[in-house]
Amino acid sequence: MAFTYVPGTFDFWAARQSTHLVDMHEAAFVPFNVHQAVGTAGLGSCSVVAIASERAVILAHIPPLPDLHSQRPDAGDANVRQMMKRVRRLYRDNRQFFDNAEGRVTCAIYAGEVALPDQVAIMQEQLRLLGFEPSTDYYQVPADANVGRGTVVIVAPPHHQGQVGVYVEDSLVSSPASSPSPPPSSVPTASGAAVAKSSWGRA
Repeated sequence: MAFTYVPGTFDFWAARQSTHLVDMHEAAFVPFNVHQAVGTAGLGSCSVVAIASERAVILAHIPPLPDLHSQRPDAGDANVRQMMKRVRRLYRDNRQFFDNAEGRVTCAIYAGEVALPDQVAIMQEQLRLLGFEPSTDYYQVPADANVGRGTVVIVAPPHHQGQVGVYVEDSLVSSPASSPSPPPSSVPTASGAAVAKSSWGRA
């Protein structure tokens, strides 16, 4: 069944010149003294890795495969490792922006299970090597008609009540009152939006 896209937080920020949009296959360092927000869309079954502080964000939009013609059985895992190498390089090159930084992985849920568990494990492991204990958020595939489906947006503190605001499919996941990420089997699916609200993992 096809659904009409419902605009939400991503669309609000994407319309602003002060927002940096990250494409698939891209990993970007985005300082908040230049941009008010950073976002990515069209997740499908992709994953997102983010490292954020009050001063900047590193965000990577990681597809399941490097391209549609990949034949190697390990192509997806190898692509994740290459993308995480770029994330690590961006973090180390801009380390001064990331005091008290936080790490997060956003990944797809299919039929109540993490769609790409091996790839997600690589992302989490690589963040831990940088000193983070990453939190994980989930979104449902196939996509449902929830607002802002397939999007992640991170908003700078001055434009979000003094703290970094992180939205996954229009659900605020960076609130201090948010609960820890549930295991995939307990991710709520009644509304079709399988998004876990969880606290950030601090370095």
